[in-house]
Amino acid sequence: MGVYMIPKIIHYCWFGGNQISELGAKCIDSWKKYCPDYQIILWDEKSFCIDFNKYTIEAAGEKKWAFVSDVARLNALYKYGGIYLDTDVEIVKPIDWLLDNQGVIGFEDGRRLSTSFIACEKNNSVIRELLRDYEGRSFYKSGVVDNTPNVKRITKYFIQHGLKKDNSKQIVEGFTVLPTDYLSPKNHFSKQTIITKNTYAIHHFEGSWENEEDKYKHEIIGKIMKYGIPVSLARWSAKIISVVRYRGIKGIAFETRKLFR
Repeated sequence: MGVYMIPKIIHYCWFGGNQISELGAKCIDSWKKYCPDYQIILWDEKSFCIDFNKYTIEAAGEKKWAFVSDVARLNALYKYGGIYLDTDVEIVKPIDWLLDNQGVIGFEDGRRLSTSFIACEKNNSVIRELLRDYEGRSFYKSGVVDNTPNVKRITKYFIQHGLKKDNSKQIVEGFTVLPTDYLSPKNHFSKQTIITKNTYAIHHFEGSWENEEDKYKHEIIGKIMKYGIPVSLARWSAKIISVVRYRGIKGIAFETRKLFR
């Protein structure tokens, strides 16, 4: 057994008290199968202090558990090192080779990074900076819940430090950034999965944290993209369609006002 930079620890979060889905249980079984000598740590209301900072207190108050998880995963990675996995990430073969890196993250769609699989050594400086970004931050923006996903925040950080949005293997701030086929070969919207010899994990995008409007929006994006429409335009179109369906014209007015706050 070698000594790795990244410890053999798998972290996962499950807040809110609901039962883990059948897919989630299947994915956790895959971790045990391909990472039998790894310690697996669950972070929930009992093991993570919800009062960690202002952001987590406010997110928990809104029962927006995915956003509590955004902070909890970074704290766990910084404090202990290891690998963070979303509960809908399936491991399909051994991943020990990833441990010989300061940090590992992968592309989600060729332009954005995935936060469903993040690995790093203990006290990693990048994770420290990402965690600091939440210090003093409110979960509200101009009095409205700030639904900015961690994918956007973390991708922005890496871009500021030299990330090329070309789905290529690269090193950024000591992190090994992997193309989509390594850790996220499934398309979020079309659900098409392209497995290659490089595939070690599959993010199934179960969306357990999404509300009905979010799920409908992502379904519409997938349908629009089948016609060759660029993802940016598909996102914009689906946003309008989903808001009208679930919130009507008042919803459109509300979203428009948010743009100018």
